[in-house]
Amino acid sequence: MRSLRGSTGAILVRDPATDRLFVLRRGNSADHLREEFAADMAYQALGVPVPKVKLYETPDGPVKLAEFIEDARPLSVLRGAEAEARLMPSYRNTLLLMPCWATGT
Repeated sequence: MRSLRGSTGAILVRDPATDRLFVLRRGNSADHLREEFAADMAYQALGVPVPKVKLYETPDGPVKLAEFIEDARPLSVLRGAEAEARLMPSYRNTLLLMPCWATGT
């Protein structure tokens, strides 16, 4: 549908059956994409409201598909998250997104 910013080559796609929007990423590195997915799963397990995500292994490498959340903001806008974002700088603006209602902004 349209290209999005980021190092993983993200594009916004629409499911024709449901009309829902998703972010599809193939990545510039299979390991990078798998690490993003692992981080998503860890945050979900901790109860952080990040988009629902699935990782598909294809013959051409992994593909990550995440639900699109309009007006999402980086997780680092939360108090205390900045230190965490410094520990994981490659994820600061790519995968740790949450709806703006969760941050109170």
